[in-house]
Amino acid sequence: MFSQAMSYIRRFCGCWCLIPLVAVTALADGPEVIWMSHAHDGRVEQVAFASDGSVIATGSDDALIKLWRASDGEQLRTLSGHADSIRALDFSPDAQVLASGSNDATVKLWRVSDGALLRTLVGHAGIVRHVAFSNTGALLASASQDATIKLWRVSDGSLLRTLSGHNDTVLGAEFSPDDQWLASGSGDDTIKLWRVFDGALIRTMVGHTSDVTELTFSPDGEFVVSPSKDHTIKVWRVSDGALVRTLLGHGDWVFQVRFTANPNRFTSVSRDTTIRYWRLSDGAALRVFDERIGPFPGPYYPHSSPDGRSFAFGQADGNLVLARDPFLPGDMNCDGEINAFDIEGFILALFDPASYEQQYPNCDSYSADMNGDGAVDAFDIEPFLDLLFP
Repeated sequence: MFSQAMSYIRRFCGCWCLIPLVAVTALADGPEVIWMSHAHDGRVEQVAFASDGSVIATGSDDALIKLWRASDGEQLRTLSGHADSIRALDFSPDAQVLASGSNDATVKLWRVSDGALLRTLVGHAGIVRHVAFSNTGALLASASQDATIKLWRVSDGSLLRTLSGHNDTVLGAEFSPDDQWLASGSGDDTIKLWRVFDGALIRTMVGHTSDVTELTFSPDGEFVVSPSKDHTIKVWRVSDGALVRTLLGHGDWVFQVRFTANPNRFTSVSRDTTIRYWRLSDGAALRVFDERIGPFPGPYYPHSSPDGRSFAFGQADGNLVLARDPFLPGDMNCDGEINAFDIEGFILALFDPASYEQQYPNCDSYSADMNGDGAVDAFDIEPFLDLLFP
């Protein structure tokens, strides 16, 4: 298979020459800045990407929400209506609606296309710290300092039920991929799993020693991954609530985890100024880079794009920076360079990804997704060759 693929690649190049063994691209030491904009007059408290990565929303303690085009940083519109700081943002799965939560204890739904306020959801008795759409977009969960989670019907804004059980601020709430379950994380150091259709509390997962800052389900819905102020990330099995493993490495509290296009890989971002890549199946730490970006002042509040390849950094001085993962696509052997030594790995990732990940256990087969469409296939061959033969 290797020889056949090599023959195809050589024919694709239009030559039967030896492939040069010189590096043509070197990876940056840190994130590559794509663009930067002064977004708000106050601290950027929240950043969210639309599901297709095309639009970025920012929320600030100036009580404003702004929408930005991810490709070039152009401001699209400003949404005003909250009376206090913005503490939560989430796009609907179809990217048509944006939900926001605020220190003013309300949730607002906005139409992305023109910035119109669709409705205001009132019911919480404290700061709204997190909002999350269900995967169908029919429901919205809001988590609050009042220690509750509320489930709302998006179509008419009606409150369906309130989930009570946490003893402190609820900092995160996420739906499972099939929308059957809702997981919540709290300042009481616990994670709770709820059944969505009737709000029943199924189980409580105990193990963190400080606030559970957020959480996410694995793409297959079998695991919940929770970051915490205790500097750890924990992986839990949904079926029985068992702690599968604890991931160590961050030196300060971890506030976000996101799965990449590869369902076996996720990123974590931390106040220790690092972004780390992990393998779900065994908890291996694959790579780490420092999120600090040269002359731009911190601190940073990075949020990863849906494919995990870029990060939007909200800053205390009101700036918004979009930066690209320095581990660029095409570095198939993870040696920090893109050259002919990556060809074997590229071919394996293309035709036999399982063998690729056995041979290169600390790398990611999705590095062969050269055109960024979320799939590793024949359409990635031409951009890979273009990189080798500029």
